[in-house]
Amino acid sequence: MHELNKQNSLATLETIEEVISAFKSIDDLHRALALGYIQGIMAGHSVPSPPDKKLKKKEAG
Repeated sequence: MHELNKQNSLATLETIEEVISAFKSIDDLHRALALGYIQGIMAGHSVPSPPDKKLKKKEAG
């Protein structure tokens, strides 16, 4: 079972590397990630707050 998980992890990593290398530049990759993030927010999926906002709330409280 452990070997299967290891193979799946490697396959996933290779797929991620292929997707990243398909972008012409890192800016294109960042733009695509940002669009996905924004689409997730618009679709109503919960998106975690950046850590600095959480810290400010704790300090203010």
